[in-house]
Amino acid sequence: MDKGRVILHLDLDYFFAQAEEREHPEYAARPVIVCVYTDIERGRGVVSTANYKARAFGVHSGMPIFQAKKLAHGKGAIFLPGNYGLYERLSLGIAEIVMKHGAAFEQSSIDEFFLDISPECNGDYEKAKGIAEKVKKGIIAKYGLTCSIGIGPNKLVAKIASDFKKPGGLTIVLPEKVQKFLDILPVDRIPGIGRKTKEYFDAKGIETVGDLRKTDPTILAEEFGKLMGGWLHNAARGIDESPVGVFEEQKQFSRIKTLREPSRELALIAEEMRVLVKDVVAELENSEVV
Repeated sequence: MDKGRVILHLDLDYFFAQAEEREHPEYAARPVIVCVYTDIERGRGVVSTANYKARAFGVHSGMPIFQAKKLAHGKGAIFLPGNYGLYERLSLGIAEIVMKHGAAFEQSSIDEFFLDISPECNGDYEKAKGIAEKVKKGIIAKYGLTCSIGIGPNKLVAKIASDFKKPGGLTIVLPEKVQKFLDILPVDRIPGIGRKTKEYFDAKGIETVGDLRKTDPTILAEEFGKLMGGWLHNAARGIDESPVGVFEEQKQFSRIKTLREPSRELALIAEEMRVLVKDVVAELENSEVV
């Protein structure tokens, strides 16, 4: 592992809800829940994000709004539609602050940023800490928003570290401490390990990143394929050689539908899925992406 490489990952804390608190200071003391509505008049849709006051009683991203309202009943919660123009303007301004402090910059989502600060630090993680603190202070001074930052020898470790202390955290993982840092973490703290993969690991008794590291790579390759298996093998060792940089913008096409009532009827769900897939395919064809 290249000890000279120093990568910073910045994650804006509960960004959409925090942005709403910024615009409406009177919301700051209350649970704030930002939603993606499919039918705003009937209150149908899903939770996009929530502040920590709402998370304290179980509200989380992806939860149907009707469930969130049950959990929030009597707690003074505020439900809001997303103000994406506001979020994009804030994101753009924050990106301008972040990119000034490093040699290479990459925005991975509306609220996450990578920065290669290797030349600025020359392997000195105290200098890296100073850069992170300047970035955090700059964002607070101009936009009044907090963020969590992780610093490590590559993008993977930096991203995991940024989620280690939230909100407002700063976690630094030195190259020689990477394995010790990773080994005790739940295996699904590795980005890209979703529910299905986690279920497989649970069945095999692979609970931590350390457990994954000890797993025979041939077993991983047989189960997940050579490419994914190799990636998991390396990720468990904190190995990631991917560069920080600006890549061609990705296009995303999606549809969302909230059922009138919770349902386990496969025929009903399949029909709704068929309509959604048909709409997405039509948009793909019209956009000439495929």
